[in-house]
Amino acid sequence: MKPQKFYFDDEEEGLAIQTSHPNFTAVVKEEFYFDCVDDFSPFGNDDGADALLSLTEWYQETRGRNKIVNWLFRTIDEYGFSYQSKWASGLVSAEELQKLEKEDPSFIGCMDRTIIGVGFGQCKITGSINVELKQLVKTAIARQKMIHEKDLAKGKQIHGDVGNDFGNDEKLLREYLDRLDIMERDLSAFKEA
Repeated sequence: MKPQKFYFDDEEEGLAIQTSHPNFTAVVKEEFYFDCVDDFSPFGNDDGADALLSLTEWYQETRGRNKIVNWLFRTIDEYGFSYQSKWASGLVSAEELQKLEKEDPSFIGCMDRTIIGVGFGQCKITGSINVELKQLVKTAIARQKMIHEKDLAKGKQIHGDVGNDFGNDEKLLREYLDRLDIMERDLSAFKEA
């Protein structure tokens, strides 16, 4: 069996199409995927950028032999939030999410951006995505859409920590929701590992 080829970004060059798996570049056509300062991209926000860097190190050390989802939950839990990410990653109830956001306003946003960054990062590095991870990314995207669609309906940012960036800017909120739609579409096109 031929060993899997991994695609890693050059530390000095950063995100690049040339250092991405061909399966990844065949699916993603939007430039924002390769913009390291675009807060609405999987790798441009702090959580997603850190996730890609940690994932790269994980692949370099393990060659992907360990279970990625276990690593993901451990990574998020090491951030020191009050809740366990494995439990919280399945939440989609507006009431439960609102309760968590009141207790820890950064938790859900950070967790979701990390999950999304790791999911797209695995596709970028390997060209495919773990089945369980793909479901987690779908849920994270759906959760972010639900949270921010409510804000859009109310005309102001109320939920989540991304609001610190949006303020009450409807245009930015719509842009974020549009990006989530694109990521959701692209995610469905990736081959499952």
